[in-house]
Amino acid sequence: MLQIEYPVSVIAVVGLYRTGKSFLLNRILLEQSDGFQVGPTVNPCTKGLWLWNRVMKTQDKDGNTVNYLIIDTEGIGALDTNSQHDSIIFSLALLLSSYFVYNSVGSIDEGALNNLSLVVNLTKHIHVRSSAQGGEDDGADFAQYFPSFMWLVRDFTLQLVNHDGQPFSAKEYLERALQPVPGFTEQIEAKNRIRRMLTHFFPDRDCFTMVRPVTDESLLQRLSQTPSDQLRPEFREQMLTLRKTIVSCAKPKKMNGTELDGVALVNLAYAYTMSINTGSVPSIQNAWSYICESKCQQALNDAISSYDKQSKEMIANELPLSMEDLEHKHRAMEKQSWALFQKHAIGSDTENFKHQLEDKIRELHRLLQNENSARGRDRAKEILEKLYKDVDAKVQSDEFSAFEEFESERKTVRSKYLEEVPNGPAKQEVLSSFMEQKLAEVGLRFGNRSEREIQKENKALCTELKQQKDELEKIGGQKAKAENEQLKQLKERETVLRELEQTKEAELSEARVKIQNIKTEDEARMTKERDEAKARYEDLRVKSEEKIRNLKEEINAKLTENKVLNERIESLKANEQRINSSLQENKTRLHEEKENLSSQIKGLKEQLQQTQKELSDEKGEHQMTRLRSEKQEEWDRRELAQLKEELSEKKKLMENMISKDLYKRDLESQKSQNQSALVFYPEHVFRTSHLV
Repeated sequence: MLQIEYPVSVIAVVGLYRTGKSFLLNRILLEQSDGFQVGPTVNPCTKGLWLWNRVMKTQDKDGNTVNYLIIDTEGIGALDTNSQHDSIIFSLALLLSSYFVYNSVGSIDEGALNNLSLVVNLTKHIHVRSSAQGGEDDGADFAQYFPSFMWLVRDFTLQLVNHDGQPFSAKEYLERALQPVPGFTEQIEAKNRIRRMLTHFFPDRDCFTMVRPVTDESLLQRLSQTPSDQLRPEFREQMLTLRKTIVSCAKPKKMNGTELDGVALVNLAYAYTMSINTGSVPSIQNAWSYICESKCQQALNDAISSYDKQSKEMIANELPLSMEDLEHKHRAMEKQSWALFQKHAIGSDTENFKHQLEDKIRELHRLLQNENSARGRDRAKEILEKLYKDVDAKVQSDEFSAFEEFESERKTVRSKYLEEVPNGPAKQEVLSSFMEQKLAEVGLRFGNRSEREIQKENKALCTELKQQKDELEKIGGQKAKAENEQLKQLKERETVLRELEQTKEAELSEARVKIQNIKTEDEARMTKERDEAKARYEDLRVKSEEKIRNLKEEINAKLTENKVLNERIESLKANEQRINSSLQENKTRLHEEKENLSSQIKGLKEQLQQTQKELSDEKGEHQMTRLRSEKQEEWDRRELAQLKEELSEKKKLMENMISKDLYKRDLESQKSQNQSALVFYPEHVFRTSHLV
């Protein structure tokens, strides 16, 4: 059942115990001799409700696939049960099915109608509205939730012909049986109440008659083992016709215009049986609310799972992505999740679930963005290190004679990096951090190298100066001019040394200033690019959210509009069915009254002619004339009385068409007498032989 993700019809068969319901299901709908349990004794075989363990499939006359489930029910009227138990079985089968077959034997007479007196108690065991909604239920309220109705009459031996010998259909036979019986006694009123409720509760109704399957009484006790070729040919033909009729008329189970799948049917059965087993009266609206909540929760879970699954696949196979590509894929996944939710969510109260879906998608989107940033950071760093590898090797081997050579190659690496790495929040961050570190390292390296060169030159000059001083000390006796000349040279060299030291220091300072300027320019440019990227991303995010919000509003508006239209269509269809049904009933009744009046008039005329003939033979012309006059007056009085009665009946019929006061009074009287009625139902009332 939980794997049935498409709408299905539900066919239920109900009737008195030991009337062959299970045999009917096995042979006609399952097309096999065994299936539901069948027994030859007077003891009932089926207890509670039994659901066939798989979906049956067939083709209708148009070639469309028809999917249906079958429910067999415990026979009503068994010796070991009571009327309340029977009413619960009857009510539960009605609530779960979309096509309801009432199985009886013999004909549709007063006894058969009395056996259907369970419909009078339906308002005790079923409520349309919840207790919180209040209000009273009427026939129209029940009719929109009740299934199509077929009265199947088994072992039928009568001929379907009218007074003139003209044949009529089994449906017309049912409609004639449902016509109110004239009279005002309590017994007649009770019978008419059953007729009225059947008419109001089941506007879509039909009838089918079948002959006895075999003529040999001994075969009836082992009918389930009897081969099909030993059944009466007429019965076999009727089985085929009945199966085609049921399959073509059995529509998917609906509630409030929504077709139910396997999960919804399970929730519906659970809601009804829980109400019964806890001693409360099943409410159709409460059950519908439970179904809506369950379906919306399942739709929410499926939508979240869809986004989460695609997100994980993207993390495993596609990240990192640019911000534009990531947002594009996010919108596609979000749209798919919302479409999945809208497809399976039912009911009008879905706002809470929509908010939950929005929050969860927002959370998953944030996690996806964080993972994409982390992956993007790692990928960008990997690419940058690969591009900078050759430059770093030259730096380490001191191949750059000047800082400008290094800066040229650094800019080349930066350009390649910006081309190869996709746009993302980590792109500029990685570049800025990496280049800042490398510039500091290179600047320090160039500074250290310059300092070493200066120290080396200073050391060489100092050594040379010491050597010259030593020479001067050795030749202390030389002339003053030579000493002065050498001292002068030494001073000049010392001056050159100081100038060289100052020049190197100035170059080092200039290099440091250049490094700082480049660093500042890069930071400013990177900050600007990062701000521009964030602005583009924020603008893209705002526009995306606006588009998504507008799309959701359009979807919700369309769904609301479609729901209103569906409700109006269902209401108009129900009104049309009721009007057509009432017109058909009135037409049939007027036709029957006309035939009855014609028959009575014909009988009276024949009686008058017979009387005239007898009087003509026995008495004279004077007495004949007087009697003829008296008979004519009597006839005129009777005809006038008949016409008055006919007009009165027509007036009552029109009043019944305009007002449902009598029907409402029945419901009010029944409810007032049973306000405190409690329903108890054993937990085993709804079973399935095997849940798929």
